[in-house]
Amino acid sequence: MLGDHGSPAEPLGYRFDLEQYDSLGYDDFPFRATHPDWLSMAGRMLGVSTPRADRASVLELGCGRGANLVGLALALPDAEFLGIDAAEAQIADGRADAEALGLRNLTFSAGDIASNEVNRVIDDLSERGTFDYIICHGVYSWVPGAVRTRILELISTRLAPGGIGYISFNTLPGWHARGLVRDVLRRVAIGPEAADRATSARSFLDLWSRHLGADQALGDYLRGEMDLLGRLSDRYLFFEHLVEENTAFYLEDFVGTVRSAGLEYLGDADLGTMRPEQLGDEAAEEIGRLGLGPVGVEALLDLLTVRLFRRALLCRAEDVGSFSDERPLHDAWLQADLDVAGLQVDLMAPASVVATNEDGSHEPGEASHVEVELRDDTGSLLSSDDPVVTVALWIMSEMRPVGQDLERLTRLVAERLGRTVDPDLIGEVHYAMEALVLHGRVDAGRVDRGTTHLIEDRPITSRLVRRQASAARAYATTSRHDHLALDRLDHVLLPLLYGEHGRTELLTAALSALGSEKLEITVDDRSLEGSAEDADLLVEIIDEKLEQYRRVGLLLRGDSDPRRWASHH
Repeated sequence: MLGDHGSPAEPLGYRFDLEQYDSLGYDDFPFRATHPDWLSMAGRMLGVSTPRADRASVLELGCGRGANLVGLALALPDAEFLGIDAAEAQIADGRADAEALGLRNLTFSAGDIASNEVNRVIDDLSERGTFDYIICHGVYSWVPGAVRTRILELISTRLAPGGIGYISFNTLPGWHARGLVRDVLRRVAIGPEAADRATSARSFLDLWSRHLGADQALGDYLRGEMDLLGRLSDRYLFFEHLVEENTAFYLEDFVGTVRSAGLEYLGDADLGTMRPEQLGDEAAEEIGRLGLGPVGVEALLDLLTVRLFRRALLCRAEDVGSFSDERPLHDAWLQADLDVAGLQVDLMAPASVVATNEDGSHEPGEASHVEVELRDDTGSLLSSDDPVVTVALWIMSEMRPVGQDLERLTRLVAERLGRTVDPDLIGEVHYAMEALVLHGRVDAGRVDRGTTHLIEDRPITSRLVRRQASAARAYATTSRHDHLALDRLDHVLLPLLYGEHGRTELLTAALSALGSEKLEITVDDRSLEGSAEDADLLVEIIDEKLEQYRRVGLLLRGDSDPRRWASHH
């Protein structure tokens, strides 16, 4: 893997990186935190009077194949979207999806965001020339300084009043550790093309993992990184670890650069990471006594949590009013003047509710005798025995993934508690939901995603999901603007979910795919072949698939906006 004389491989030039980006492409995902509905909500909670998402104008700089914008344009048919990227081949892929789905509110354009030409492109394609939301995900750390400056200039000049800019970047001090892996892989990876270098790096990772001693320094961390890289694609491996440009930043340095461009840093799109309470009440009190402003608190939390990545929210300097580094953190959030009319809340995707009665059972009981734990795959996140919180979370768990209107949620809480919907109860429910949103446990927004908590006899999914599955893509875009990994059975089932097929037709299609060898399913080390016994097992597997689709928000109501799902199959 080393050169003939043991010297490191020659470094890749940035232009070579761009060439490989166009030819190799990059993994293309939707990103929940970039959804204009969430950006609007987060901006308002951080003190900016943001526009609503349903009629917003959105620009994405470095949009890749367009997976982020295509899902948004389908979900928000009355909003306008423009995506710009230097990779012509990837722009062509985005255009193909937009045209196939009939998305008239989405335009893609190939162009170098570092050039002056991009302004002409924007003026030609955008009626207003400014945007309510400007997204730049997965670009800022991976380009030279001059391009980063250009990104900030574009956001500063093209962001509409009350608008929100979004920039993600690798963060220090956490990236010091990940940079160790990058430095090693860049020294050993060889080959004329990106794919060759990725293959070479994987070969070394295999050697490294097999000889990583149990007591070796940083052994646990390195094993975790190797496991992560083993689950991710060669595209990720190349563009994260082998390209020439990959710069991480401390938050204070990033904020200083942002302010010099006439912008203001508001906070992180993951609101829960801004709160010292994530480290426990004792740590929060200790940090509070330091008298730090919002940026100072976040910078300290980055050090204490060894943070790796950020999703920064920016606004025009003139839009923040009295917001400043000296303003107490809780004032910046909890005293926000939020209009809650039409606001919907639901549990974050990985969260699950576990309610435990006094007798140890896990069924709804008298609210005053139930304790609720909000969990994800890392264990318990938050627990409460407060009756209002308990009942609200239980209702949201029963109805997930459907967002609950705050008014309706308050009525349901009142019914289960035997209380009257009065100002006291309204205040309790609103305060509890706001606190859960700020802790990163509950999502909030105003856009109806059209999901259902039921599995209908003839299920429906979106046109985009059906297209993604029909093309045998690795991922599908959920209604939460997240992604679900797809397997070959998903590729068979999902294209049929347009409201005309039930379980019988799904079983027939799966059995036919098994018979044609387009599908292989193994149960207990035995491959299913289509026998009567296999058919019974397949019915169970299909039911499990439908439940998964429901849980992650792939299934839509028949009365939801038909522009999302109604089209020829």
